[in-house]
Amino acid sequence: MKTKSLVSLLVFTPLVAIAGDAAVSNGAEREDAIVALIVIIASGAFGGFVEGLVNDRPYYLRIAGCKVDIGSLGDTLFGIAAAIAVFAVATALFGIDVTAIWKTDQFLKLVAWGVISGYAGTRPFSVH
Repeated sequence: MKTKSLVSLLVFTPLVAIAGDAAVSNGAEREDAIVALIVIIASGAFGGFVEGLVNDRPYYLRIAGCKVDIGSLGDTLFGIAAAIAVFAVATALFGIDVTAIWKTDQFLKLVAWGVISGYAGTRPFSVH
């Protein structure tokens, strides 16, 4: 069950972010949006990794009928997927301007959203 959730998160949430990113019109704004997406991915990975250090939860990936424990990589992937999903929603709801990534306040908003959503990304999928 957890493997299917992880796969669907990894497949569908980047599509939402890419669709939102396609609305950016010129080349300079597109580059800033790509940098913003990279910042979100890095901070979400960090948040997911920290969450994995706090909570010991196994993640399994089935490869050729064999279950492989992916450990911290699973936490990191969940963090990235959650950060991208929240990024797609937060830019619209909270006025985060991805074209102004080089302004300190916008950059800190992106990093904060990424770390927080990466850390909390596995909470909806925990069974305990």
